[in-house]
Amino acid sequence: MHSIIDEIAMAEQQAEEMRQQAAAKAREALGFAQADAEAALTDADISEREKTRAALAQAETDGDAAAQALLLQMEREAEALCEKARQRSDDAVAYLIKKVTEAS
Repeated sequence: MHSIIDEIAMAEQQAEEMRQQAAAKAREALGFAQADAEAALTDADISEREKTRAALAQAETDGDAAAQALLLQMEREAEALCEKARQRSDDAVAYLIKKVTEAS
């Protein structure tokens, strides 16, 4: 026959075992959660680095295209200015020849 004291001791023993099991399960769950969080963080880091590399490559491509367009525009403007200068030069030479021939 079990005494009440034996039953209380047995209940306390069972409670302690349940507490230890719960604590072990909590530690295990925490370990899994930490591992999952670290994996997610690593994946996010890799993903963001890839996005950054892609954005940088696109920015370089866009910058190169803009620079080429600007250089082409500047080249056209320079050619137009040179053409105007040639026309004025021709006019200036004609004027000087006219003045020289008039003076002689």
